[in-house]
Amino acid sequence: MTLLDHYIQDYFGVLKQVDLKAVTERFHEGKLQKGEYFLKQGQESNNMSFIKTGLIRIFANEDGKEITLNGTPSLGPLQVT
Repeated sequence: MTLLDHYIQDYFGVLKQVDLKAVTERFHEGKLQKGEYFLKQGQESNNMSFIKTGLIRIFANEDGKEITLNGTPSLGPLQVT
């Protein structure tokens, strides 16, 4: 079982192997460089993603100031791509 398989199992609960395969086949691995945006404020996404390694900073721009959001983000139904 891959790391992604474990994440999907934890997120959705127990899945049949055929269902797990159908879900995990829809994912692809990507990398962000330092300073690159995962998703910009105002953008929408219908994707679900997991962060395998590293850190990500979630922030909003309010009145020209960057405000770091605390806690584990759940932006709508996991709109972070």
